[in-house]
Amino acid sequence: MAGPAAATGGCPSNKLCLYRSTQFRTMDFTAASTDACFDLNNYGMGLGTNSVQSYVNNLSTKATFWYYLDGSWHNSQTIRSGGFSSDAGLVFIGTERVCTGPADPNDWT
Repeated sequence: MAGPAAATGGCPSNKLCLYRSTQFRTMDFTAASTDACFDLNNYGMGLGTNSVQSYVNNLSTKATFWYYLDGSWHNSQTIRSGGFSSDAGLVFIGTERVCTGPADPNDWT
């Protein structure tokens, strides 16, 4: 159960919501899957962008962010179920993938 983040930032229940701006503005990504990886470049949040500036995780599982370096994927940050931030700062700069639950970018094509 997601708890207090459920109404935060206009993010629906049972979704992961990522925003390109602080204060939960410019929601460019939502996901309901609890076991999948997504390419942030497809949502204007990958390399060379401001990345994720605020987020709400209303999923029942964690969301893990990854970056690619020297031929392999590396864990950057993890958002717990129910986690949210209106100003993530530079935490997600350089991340290229977000995976929910047990999903791993090394298994994703």
